[in-house]
Amino acid sequence: PRVGMSLLVLLARLSNLPSTLAMIPRVCTHNVSTTDRICCPIPTGFSEPCGGQGRGTCESIHIHQEGSLISPFRHDDRVAWPTTFIKKSCKCQKRFFGVDCGDCWYGWAGKHCDQRHILVRRNVLSLNKEERNKFVQLLVKARHMDTGFDYFIEADNRRSDPLVRPPKFRRADLHYYMAFVHRYASRSTLFNTNAQCKRYGYLDFNHDTVGFLMWHRAFLLVWERFLSRLAEKEYGWVRFGIPYWDWIDAKKCEVCTNDLVGASGEYDAVNGVVLLDKKSPFHHWTEYCGEPKTGAKCAGCHARKHFLKINRNYTITQFPTTQDLRFTLEAEDWYIPSERTNLTGCPSFHLRLEGFCGRPGESKKHLFMHNKVHNMVDGSMCCSSSAANDPIFILHHSQIDRMVDCYFHKYMPRVTKFPSNGIGPGTCRECNLVGLVPPVRYVEFFTKMHDLGIKYDSKKFGHEGFHCES
Repeated sequence: PRVGMSLLVLLARLSNLPSTLAMIPRVCTHNVSTTDRICCPIPTGFSEPCGGQGRGTCESIHIHQEGSLISPFRHDDRVAWPTTFIKKSCKCQKRFFGVDCGDCWYGWAGKHCDQRHILVRRNVLSLNKEERNKFVQLLVKARHMDTGFDYFIEADNRRSDPLVRPPKFRRADLHYYMAFVHRYASRSTLFNTNAQCKRYGYLDFNHDTVGFLMWHRAFLLVWERFLSRLAEKEYGWVRFGIPYWDWIDAKKCEVCTNDLVGASGEYDAVNGVVLLDKKSPFHHWTEYCGEPKTGAKCAGCHARKHFLKINRNYTITQFPTTQDLRFTLEAEDWYIPSERTNLTGCPSFHLRLEGFCGRPGESKKHLFMHNKVHNMVDGSMCCSSSAANDPIFILHHSQIDRMVDCYFHKYMPRVTKFPSNGIGPGTCRECNLVGLVPPVRYVEFFTKMHDLGIKYDSKKFGHEGFHCES
């Protein structure tokens, strides 16, 4: 493929790019405003973009047809992801992976990406004192770890949907980046007026969709790869995997202690929130994204001018139970075409685990399973705009992914169980996951976690020790 000489010089200087991350690789931001919109870096030790034949080639990005969209949504930058920003990217061969094909696909390592590489995700409460301290410090250091990717400013609705060129890019540390990506994929289309927002509604790509579980699985794998490399560099902690918090049957937030994600602290009367304890290293953390004070629904990550400190309000302490998990795993169908017409019966697995419906007869006030834990912890965890800012988020979603893995071991579903059409825009089987570059498809994550290089230390849940495959 044809690449301008100035770009080639720039790309040749690139080294050690991270693998999948959202938004735009820094080395490619200069190309976002060009006609070609090429992002095909040259990996270290090679002379061709993407490494050349046998490793990767620079190709046009394939977009699965999204179906009909009303006119206002067609201008959304996330539709046909990521072609608003990048039209050509590296297509890696064999098990090579990454922005420049200089990395390996999940679960593989080595010069030729031919060696199995398995990370173990453990119950966070099983970590000893030294391991807990290292885990906490990893999260702290992540706020100073450069990602090699840039995010763009969404302080108002005038620069996105459609993108105003050239966009304003900023460097982001790892934690900021993950918070931004989570918000970006879930935010509404950035309409110019609240009236338009109310009229047309949301276009959320990673919540309340059939792809919710797979999007968050890929998202966590991105986060984990960075943290794992940081753990090995800083502590010699080889093959670190993100731990999980088993909240099934819990009577309180067992991880909300200062040696983990922070205990409860003072009440902030000005903002009406409960802050973290001053002895927690997360006490001074502020939210990177949040809901605007105006109540405007169509807003980007930076719409709130004054960001709050991390906070948790603990609305209730009625965690999902073993009975709730049993009910969730009894659903063999991942998705059912008519499922939205029968939410009372909550017929499919993805609906039950995300938690917009649950066991018949149970209270709907705080929703169910995944959603219920978010709503119970509340505070920063309340909303998609701010949840990923709280360190409890990754423990929670590692637990969710453990349940998804149980589903795959129990039913071994074919990829055809994940729908290819007839669902929301951008969430089909062959669709690219919004926010992630290089482009990856939902179908690539619809498998057992072992295939993606992850092993959980236990298949038992809750105080009753329920084995999820029983």
